[in-house]
Order: sequence, then C-alpha cells, then structure tokens
Amino acid sequence: MPASADATVTARTAAGPVLGLTGGGVDAYLGIPYAAAPVGPLRFQPPQSAPLWEDSWDARRSRAAAPQPEHGGESIIGSEDGSLLLSIWTPSGAQSLPVIVWIHGGGFETGSGTPPFTDAAELARVSGCVVVAINYRLGALGWLDLPSLDPEGWGASANLGLQDQIAALVWVRENIAAFGGDAGKITLAGQSAGGFSIAALLAAPAAAGLFSAGVLLSGAAERIFPRETTTAMARALLAELGITTPQRLMRVGAHAIVRAQAKVIDHDIGVRNLPGGRSFGTVIDGEVLPEAPLQAVRAGRATGVRLWVAATTEEMRLFEVAHAPDYAPASEQILLDELARAGAPDPAALLAAYRVRHPGAGLARLRTHILTDRIYRLPAARLAHLQRKAGGEAWLALTAAAPWGEPLGAAHGADLPLVFGAGQREAPPATGVDAQLIEHLQLLLGRFAAGLEPGWPQYDPDAATTRVFGGQSELVIEPPADTATTEWRWSAE
Repeated sequence: MPASADATVTARTAAGPVLGLTGGGVDAYLGIPYAAAPVGPLRFQPPQSAPLWEDSWDARRSRAAAPQPEHGGESIIGSEDGSLLLSIWTPSGAQSLPVIVWIHGGGFETGSGTPPFTDAAELARVSGCVVVAINYRLGALGWLDLPSLDPEGWGASANLGLQDQIAALVWVRENIAAFGGDAGKITLAGQSAGGFSIAALLAAPAAAGLFSAGVLLSGAAERIFPRETTTAMARALLAELGITTPQRLMRVGAHAIVRAQAKVIDHDIGVRNLPGGRSFGTVIDGEVLPEAPLQAVRAGRATGVRLWVAATTEEMRLFEVAHAPDYAPASEQILLDELARAGAPDPAALLAAYRVRHPGAGLARLRTHILTDRIYRLPAARLAHLQRKAGGEAWLALTAAAPWGEPLGAAHGADLPLVFGAGQREAPPATGVDAQLIEHLQLLLGRFAAGLEPGWPQYDPDAATTRVFGGQSELVIEPPADTATTEWRWSAE
C-alpha cells in the first residue's frame, strides 16, 4: 500500500475504470483481474478474457491469493477467484515510464503478487518504474500435467500457470499506458519459481515480443520436469483423491486438491530439484513450451531479451535451517549418493574439493554449498554465458548480503529485501542490510528496465565480471576458478 494512502485515484482500462489509492508519491491498484476467474467450467482450462465492468473496479484493497498451503501452517488459504489478479504500483503522475512485471516465487506452490506477500510501493518510487505484480495458478491447479493422461480432452491445459503469466503480459501490453507505463519497455523480474518461469517464457512462442528484458533471481533455465515425472504425479494425485479420470477433478474442492498435492511431491529441497525428483513446474508439452529454455537460448531464440541473471551465495542455508535436523545427511555415504544423482562424475573427489573450499564445514553445510552450486549458481552462469554466446546481452550477479543475519546468511530469498525494501513482508525485518544497498539495487533495476546497462560488465566466465551485492569484493569470477568447479566438469557450454 502507498505510505499514508489518503486519497483515491482512477485509471481507465479496456475492461472499465479502476479505483486505486494514492499517497507518498505512489498510486496503488490492488487485485485487478487480468483474466476470468478459473472457477467452475474454467478450472484446468487456459485463461479466458476478463469480464467487463461498468462501475469502477475497487482496487483499494488486497484480494485473496491463489489456493495454497498456509505459510508455516497446516491449513489452506486463498481461493480460485484470487488466482488471476495483478496489482500495480506507479509513481504518481507517471507518463511512459519503464515497466517491471514481477512474478513471485514460492516453489510454484505458494505466494502472491498482492500485499501482504508483495508490496512494491518502495520499488516503484525509487526505481522510477511502474511495477506490476501478478498472481498465477499454483500447485496442481496450475501445473498438473492433465494432457499426459488425456490428450484429447485436456490437450490445451498444459503449463496453465505459464499460460496465466502470458495472459497477464498481454493485459499489461494493452492496458499499462493507463497507469503511466510504456508498453514498449516491459522487463520481467522474478525470484525462485518466478525466475524459472521467466526462463520458460523465453522458450514459449506465445510470449515472444511481450517483454524485452528479464531479471532472474535464484531461478535459471534448467528446472524442467520430464514427461514421465509429470505423468506419474498426475496419476498419483488422482489416486490420492480416489478418482479415476481428470474430469472428476472438476467436482473436487480446490482446498482438497491442494491438500492432496502435498502427498505426490518430494519435500526435501535436494530430492525435488535433482534428477528424478517430483515437484510442480514446467514441462515440455510441445505446444505452450515446445522446447527446453536452455535449448532455445543456445539456438539464439532469446537474443532479443536482455538478461540479468542472479543467485545468492548460500541459497540452501534457508532449507538447512528451516528443515533441520532432517536436512543433514545421516552419513557421508548418503551425501556421496546424492552427489552421484546430482551428476557428479566423481562424488568423492567433488566432496573433497568442497572440503578444501569450505574447511571445517560439517555434512549439512557441505550439502548446502554443493546444492547451492548445482541447483542455482552453476545454472545461472551457464544461462548468462549461452545468452552471450548466442549474440544476446547478459549480466551475472550474486547476492552476498545477509538481511536476516545468522544463521541464514545469504540464503535463498536474501535478495528480496534488496528488491522491495520495506515492502518485503513475508519474512522477518531485514535488519542486516544497509539502506543504501537497497536503494542502490532498486536504482539499478530502474536503469535496467529503462534499457540501460546495469552498471557492471557483461558476463565472461574467465574474467571478474560477476557483480556481488553485499560482499567483500564488487566483481568476481563465477564460478570460482578452483578444484570444486573443475570436479563438476563444469562447462559454460
């Protein structure tokens, strides 16, 4: 919400007028439908056009998120009619400003683009951009691979969450001028599932031309599930619900589906993100997503999109702390077995190399460093390199700031307080980051969205071209030129 929101403001969209709040130099419009609510016969269907309204749509308050497990609880929150909404924060009096479209994270299972999950008033004010944050369908309601079970009846229902994001981008292109935005300068930004989504959108034909830049935080281009995995998950969900055909899902309550989906996925962060793991996300379906994002980038099909790719230096510390003691390997052999599944050519040599890089670290911390590299940092570097090799522009960054101090350090999500400042609500207060660093990053995001270089060299794996926010050194070589990187047999190709 805008600071000291004390007056109303109106914008006129193609669907009708929208009533928002203004204060503190920012106008806010919360919970605008960009597509019809996916309820009743529209459940598990591609997004349909939003209805028109004659009276003003009241966007002065937050509306429900998509159905999802309550953060830190056992209950289910949200509703299906909250799935396809977006919120907008715009500097008051804006005209033709660059636009940042935020895709929230949450493992494709949780999150929202509206307060209290997301509040982009500060980002809009400091960056000088119009900021749009979108909801999309989550969990089984957004990512269940029904076409793999019944291609005749459900052939258009693959990657529904990705289709939602594309529908939101179409809405932004057609309506953002009414909020002071420039439809020709659309930058996608997202963290975790949001970053992975942006990578998928690089390879989605229906998204071509809808955005010209992407900021991928803790989510690169290598989290795509094979068809056999998504098919098995779909079958398992039907069995968990005691039904035999996808059509019967239409009669099951949304909250019941969300409860059941927890039984068909892997909950350990390493298991779910390594080969063979089960979780929700994108699948190459042949239509919405015809090829792997990395393949599209390698072939030069994304060179028209400027990329800012980033990770935090200690992504997995969030899960090491949150999931203790189950996160720690019970033995060294269990960790070695996981390294083999992660694709390490010589697990013992790789583990020894990480012990040299991180002397004194126990098995849990070693697992954190290894999985941070395998799932986040190495894919981020590879995406940046392949984009540059194909003729595009790409910058790589690392977040080393520790907004919540110890024991989390520069964990997964540590970049969110830098992006949103005081608007980052779904976490403890970020007391460990200098306010000047937050303002600096927000200004750089504004520069990038305006089509300018962010302020450091484009990525080169052999040179110190990776920007570190909150670390001891401003520019470093990424990945580090040491034995651990060598033992991964890492190649930027």
